[in-house]
Amino acid sequence: MEPKKDIVKAYKFLNKSVILGVTNFDQMKKFFSDNYDVLAPVFSDFRKPPSEMTTRKEIENLHDAYLNEL
Repeated sequence: MEPKKDIVKAYKFLNKSVILGVTNFDQMKKFFSDNYDVLAPVFSDFRKPPSEMTTRKEIENLHDAYLNEL
């Protein structure tokens, strides 16, 4: 039996590891993109993007900008 994956929990740990310098931005960017459907609402909930930002590309660009701020 394969272990159940908690994508949101993994994303939060990745975020912490980027801040600590353990994980690089490319890994986090790929993880976000690969799990976009699950993580976009989580990311949008804490970043509160402008209401006109609705496309996947816009949200991914906002996520990239967030990573660059770290």
